[in-house]
Amino acid sequence: PCISDGVLPGIIRNEVISLCKKLNIVCTEKQISAKETVGFKAGFITNCIIGVKPISLFNDTKYDINNKLIKQIASCIDN
Repeated sequence: PCISDGVLPGIIRNEVISLCKKLNIVCTEKQISAKETVGFKAGFITNCIIGVKPISLFNDTKYDINNKLIKQIASCIDN
């Protein structure tokens, strides 16, 4: 999500965005609604304590916690 939506411009968030650019992974900051997440295959949260962690469930929708792209991002950030 965008910083204008109330997301903190955190260290890990910035590292993930920079990593995505470096690895040519499309990373878009935009406002999304909870309804839009139903079509997502996976998602993750970040902060400086937990690093990058996949989301398993949001609003009764289950997500793939073994998503390869999220694992790739997490392994780069968490090391």
